[in-house]
Amino acid sequence: MKKIIIDTDIGVDFDDVLALMTGIALQNKGVIGLDGVSVGTARENASACASAVCDYYGFKTDVPVFHSEKIPCDNTNVYATAVAEKFNGVNGEEDTVRFLRRKLAAAEDKVTFVCIGPLSAVSRLIDSDGDDISPLMGNDLISEKVERFYCMAGNFSYLHPELYTGKFNYVPEWNVVQDIKAAQNFINKVRVPVTLVPFEVGGKVLSGATLPENSLAGFTIRHFYKTNYKEFPGCFLRQSWDPITVALASGLDIAEVSENGTITIADDGKTDFIPGKGNHSYAFSKYDEKTVADMLDSLYAELVGKK
Repeated sequence: MKKIIIDTDIGVDFDDVLALMTGIALQNKGVIGLDGVSVGTARENASACASAVCDYYGFKTDVPVFHSEKIPCDNTNVYATAVAEKFNGVNGEEDTVRFLRRKLAAAEDKVTFVCIGPLSAVSRLIDSDGDDISPLMGNDLISEKVERFYCMAGNFSYLHPELYTGKFNYVPEWNVVQDIKAAQNFINKVRVPVTLVPFEVGGKVLSGATLPENSLAGFTIRHFYKTNYKEFPGCFLRQSWDPITVALASGLDIAEVSENGTITIADDGKTDFIPGKGNHSYAFSKYDEKTVADMLDSLYAELVGKK
């Protein structure tokens, strides 16, 4: 069974909640072992929000706090505080990087690391020094204990014109742009295999139709739409970038993965893929949008049915 760690920037976009639900549902089904949830954002109450989601859907865990300088998106708090207050979330006490070092050092088998936000925390983890938890530097600890990273990051739509067309084909992806230096540091230094799950894979997959209004997820998506009513008019559905990343990392047949090669990140945040030498890859769509949405909704529904 795969052991999974999820690093989230929960509190701005709603798909982080769907991603945690995906991980918890897959753990309940015995597909994965969810070994921990961390936050890679300095947003106020992000830790409490993530812990509230986990607790509500039956995964009891402490979620650490990311002590770092804020990146631009950390100043936007769409629902983290609202969820924490309504559902009694409690902020953790441990620092995210220390938490991740502890989880990796204690792991008996290699873990799969899933990043669904900016790569700020894992960049700091790579550069962390040896300590009382482990004498290993961060990148050495990762090389010893991580099997693969799956990161919701990048845009490779221009490589698949048969699948993706439109104005976003050459646009830098949001998670990368929030902390370009961290993304570059991560992709340039990490030694274990990395699969990026780019913008285009989840950009047209709308999921969340099964979420009742009185549930935590139902409350959260309504709060998200109420806060962003000018930008996101319509029904209570959301693009599925993050849950697809968790599902793919967990072994679900939900997307294709490219051959190996090398991914580069330019100073403006644009990503490129050079096939051949390297241990990087990226995901691209395998099924139509409705098929993928139905797969995800079926997982959310399993949790909804227990509340």
